[in-house]
Amino acid sequence: LQGIWSAFSSPDGCFHLGQWRSSRGAWRVRYTEIEYCHLLQGRVRLSPDEGPSQVFETGDSFMINKGFSGTWEVLEDCLKWYAIYEPKA
Repeated sequence: LQGIWSAFSSPDGCFHLGQWRSSRGAWRVRYTEIEYCHLLQGRVRLSPDEGPSQVFETGDSFMINKGFSGTWEVLEDCLKWYAIYEPKA
């Protein structure tokens, strides 16, 4: 189960700020954007296709760069603030 609350989107549609929540689960992701995350609760694991995985928990902040490809896994139900930037092509 996932939910998004959008707090702000820029008029050009390139920048978004809000909260995302999710129950446990895992899925494949491929980022075309840059995302800053601040985990308000829970625990997640990011596992790139190549390289070691990283675990983040309540209070952690982290960046996901454009081009990241791998698995996003929610280990404990989570809530995060996100800021996403994706310039138009």
